[in-house]
Amino acid sequence: MGLFDLFTGGSIEKQIEKHAKRLRKKDAQQEDRVASAHWLAEEGSFDAIYGLLGRFEMAYEHHMKDRAEKDLVANLLEELGNPAIKPIQAFLRRSDHFARPMDLLERIGGREQALEMIFELLKVEAAKSELKPGKKRQLLIKLAEFQEALIVDEAMPFLGDFDEGVRFAAVEVLVAQEETADIKAKLLACLADPEEDSNRLRVRISEVANARRWTLGEHAKAVNENPPAGWTVSKGRLLPA
Repeated sequence: MGLFDLFTGGSIEKQIEKHAKRLRKKDAQQEDRVASAHWLAEEGSFDAIYGLLGRFEMAYEHHMKDRAEKDLVANLLEELGNPAIKPIQAFLRRSDHFARPMDLLERIGGREQALEMIFELLKVEAAKSELKPGKKRQLLIKLAEFQEALIVDEAMPFLGDFDEGVRFAAVEVLVAQEETADIKAKLLACLADPEEDSNRLRVRISEVANARRWTLGEHAKAVNENPPAGWTVSKGRLLPA
């Protein structure tokens, strides 16, 4: 009797539940988890694919085996193609473990679908408690991989976020875009803002301003009075001290 024979019996819903649970079980035998991954991919329904995605939420203590299993799951999902898109989107809406699924969405559905998904998730995260900024921060880090004009308006509001990591990630998103007068003005305003207490963020903007030879304009006085650590203002420009 083979491994797949061990899992037969019961309704298809029960079988999907059993395989999905086994796939996330740390103390299950690796060959059993692998067999469950193949079974779920072969079954191919929305619930089965969603269950397959659950492997990305489990971290196995043997890092090489963990990576190998996740690579297997990613390959199975990519082979499924378009039928995997809706389960991936549903999983992304619920889970904080979105890096691999987001990459899969981009590979299967294209950059436009991935970008739309990031925008949707950012809106959801922006409305949540500021005490849990992790997913918001990681979404912005992912967003910095894209260069699209419509990204600017989506990223701008996060420059005022409560969390320093979120603000820093928003800066990186804007820096990655084609420079516009609005981007320059907003970043310089952040640099001059007396309420901005992140030296890391202010240094990053200073590096960009120096590399792009920005003049500080109306913000020169404020920045000169309170320059980032390691920087000075000379003739309206930021220079390393």
